[in-house]
This record gives sequence, C-alpha cells and structure tokens, in this order.
Amino acid sequence: MNKKLVILILLLNSCIAEKQISETGVNEIQFGNGGGFAGKEVGFTLGQDGLIKNQNDSIVNKIDKKVVLSIFKTASKNKNVEFLKPQNLYSFLTIISPSSPNKIIWGRETNTVSKDIRDLHKKLMNKAIQKNEDN
Repeated sequence: MNKKLVILILLLNSCIAEKQISETGVNEIQFGNGGGFAGKEVGFTLGQDGLIKNQNDSIVNKIDKKVVLSIFKTASKNKNVEFLKPQNLYSFLTIISPSSPNKIIWGRETNTVSKDIRDLHKKLMNKAIQKNEDN
C-alpha cells in the first residue's frame, strides 16, 4: 500500500511541475558558445520535458522537472531582453516562446549583458556537460 501512495505522490508532483513549466510561456531554450578561429558553434536545447539535446538531436542529459521549472521561470523573466553584441568568442541564449524566439548574444569578454542572463547560461552549460546522476 505504501508503494502505491509514493508512486501516486510522485506522479502528482510531476503533473504539477509540468503544468507550471508550460505556464512560464517558454517552450524551449537553445544555448551555447561559438566563434574563434574556426567559427564553430556548439549548441544545446532544453525542452519542457527536461531533456537536453545537442545539435545532432542526441540526448546529452535529462534534468529534474523542478530544475527545469526554475530555469524556465528565469528565462521567462528575460524573454524580452534585446542584446545582440557578439564578439570573436560569444555565448548565446535563444528563448523560444509561442509569440516568437528571442536570441540574446554577447561576447565572452564582456559583462554588459545582465548577470541574470550570464548565470542562466552558465547553469545551462553545466547541466549540458554534467552526468545524469548529478541532477
């Protein structure tokens, strides 16, 4: 009986988190870095399902729905930020919402983009490269 109760609670929490994620108005976030001598760009996508995929659409990590909710809430607060100032080496976030995508690009050597954006990017990049069990 206790196992059924635990499973029910987990399912309810998952459904609540999914609803809250969709209410942020963010469908997905694309993020990464690029530039340099080769001009190569490395990018990832985080979807509402918690899957982080690389540019080849391969899953590189899956993060907890509560973490996704936190990330999407921060992205939602910044989905109207306009900042397109790449340099030789740059970082980017594209916040995709039903209304339109918003790409934010900044040079890695600059601190003129908000700390909120830089911290969100750093958190996403860390999630993209860490192992599944670290979530």
